[in-house]
Amino acid sequence: MRRRVASLLLAWLLLEIGLVTLALGAAPARSGDSLIEAVGFVRGREVSPPVFMLGVAALGLLLQAVRFLGRKGQPLVRGMTTLLIFLFLWELAVWLGLVTTILLPAPTVVLQRLDALWQSGYLYWHLFSTLRRFLLSFGLAVATAFPLGVLVANFPRAFALLDPVITFLRMIPSPAWAPLAILWLGLGDPPAIFIVWLAIFFPIFLNTIRGIHDALPIYREVIRTLGGSRWDEIVKATVPVALPVVLTGVRVGFGFGWVVLAAAELIAVDSGLGWLIQVAYTQVDSPAVLAAMTLICWMGVVLDAGLRQLERLIVW
Repeated sequence: MRRRVASLLLAWLLLEIGLVTLALGAAPARSGDSLIEAVGFVRGREVSPPVFMLGVAALGLLLQAVRFLGRKGQPLVRGMTTLLIFLFLWELAVWLGLVTTILLPAPTVVLQRLDALWQSGYLYWHLFSTLRRFLLSFGLAVATAFPLGVLVANFPRAFALLDPVITFLRMIPSPAWAPLAILWLGLGDPPAIFIVWLAIFFPIFLNTIRGIHDALPIYREVIRTLGGSRWDEIVKATVPVALPVVLTGVRVGFGFGWVVLAAAELIAVDSGLGWLIQVAYTQVDSPAVLAAMTLICWMGVVLDAGLRQLERLIVW
């Protein structure tokens, strides 16, 4: 039964590819052409909205069939199906004239603009700049928030004194520090990195303190009974028990930092996807704005998935 369904799906997929190829009038790819060039997503060559909607519908049917054949990937399939339905309705609304293209260009136009920016080499440096700033900010936040959290948590009196100051500072949105960051650090990467670092720092710092406070005293008692030092209590008992809570703070801080990153790149820097959004906005280039937003979204999804896998490896 499954083989028959798989054969039917393969035939359906080949049929859809044939229809798309005929509708686009695609010629054989020349040497040096990219895959996107071969199917028509290039500058000056638009994709027909009906063809795009047909392809989205076919992919949706294929995903539903995969969901039928196996249960392991059902959550992913459901999510992808919802995304495809959203893209289908978006394209249909623009095609029927229900939405003004200046305010909200169609997905096909956004894909065409994204490919134009990519093939021109314009996106490489901006992608690298965004990724470099975020990884540097994230690394600095982890390297400062975790040890400071461990230190403060092991000295209750110090935490009692610092708690009002910490509460006051963490209530200030990170982008609000932008004017002072520019005054203190000048223009360029330092103020942007500082703003992102600040957004990531507090979730990790506070979760580290909470995780250590929630650790059962019995673990420390065991280490102390065996003749361990205060350092042994922290390294061998407290930190391992608190690690799941700390990693939760790392993931929360990661999300905060990634959201703040685009806002931080709107000021004081001359590269990055946030800066690209600002430039495209000033030029009323809605497709470029949405193209940069799409890249930010997918980069965040990929980085978050990698962080989840790393968390599983560390915990287990």
